[in-house]
Amino acid sequence: MKSLSLSSKTFKILEKVMHQYMQELGAPLATEQDINYAKTIYESLTDEEKRAAALQVGKQGASQLAERPITDFIVPFF
Repeated sequence: MKSLSLSSKTFKILEKVMHQYMQELGAPLATEQDINYAKTIYESLTDEEKRAAALQVGKQGASQLAERPITDFIVPFF
């Protein structure tokens, strides 16, 4: 069986296309059960892990993480 080798450029293109479709579709809606589950997980994180999570969601998401640790928007493509 021949193995498939993909370059980082290929992955970057796929990421960009996927992000464009996600923006068109919008973020999935979270139920109260989803939000409560996310809070449970967030509360179990160390301070370092919480800082890392804040960096991943950008300024828009970082301010809401403690109260609502689930995103209802598409994180910007970097």
